[in-house]
Amino acid sequence: MDLFDFVREKLDAYEREYLPAPEEVRRMHSDSVRFAKSLKWLAACDFTGKEVLELGGFEAASFLIREYFPANKYHLNHTDLREGFPCPDASFDFILGMEVVEHIFDLDPGHQVHYTGLRHCLKECFRVLKRGGEMFLTTPNAASAHVIRRALLQQPPWLSAQHFREYTPEELTHYLLEAGFKILKLETETVWHPEDFNAVMDLILEKNYPATLRGDDIFVLARKPGLKE
Repeated sequence: MDLFDFVREKLDAYEREYLPAPEEVRRMHSDSVRFAKSLKWLAACDFTGKEVLELGGFEAASFLIREYFPANKYHLNHTDLREGFPCPDASFDFILGMEVVEHIFDLDPGHQVHYTGLRHCLKECFRVLKRGGEMFLTTPNAASAHVIRRALLQQPPWLSAQHFREYTPEELTHYLLEAGFKILKLETETVWHPEDFNAVMDLILEKNYPATLRGDDIFVLARKPGLKE
């Protein structure tokens, strides 16, 4: 069974078992490509027999990961991610943050965005990871071909108005490095809007703008350096 068949089968099982609301059903089926590519990224890691902290609530992605990697011990962080995590230092081997960081508000509401909530969350992730532990994040790409197309159509240049802030690959790299992480791999994947990619990429290439990292979702694997790094 390939990953896409696995995702389709398990989404049907999730729907039967958890009876999600119609809105979540629509969203999870539109996310099937992202789910499959995320499983592929995790399968390329040493992702078995781990203590895993998952940021955000239990939804379809959580169910799929547990079904595909059953040998791990999973923990959910139910607290506000802008606050201190209720975990001792060096508690986990791996952290999952799939479509989470774009929802993190600043700690202090104000008239400007200072990314204090994101920074605090990443510092807490760094703290609770063991040395050599890894973190896998996915988040919408604020510099994607899809976002560029929306701007050209005079639409708001983001994936969703429900997000506090969407980030570019360069921005996300900056905040991960600032928190102390080492970037092992960062790419963008086209998971929602393949129809926009080629059309906008032709324009980008014609005008000699940077053509890399234009997929609509950022996938990044980062590590807390070990003692010898």
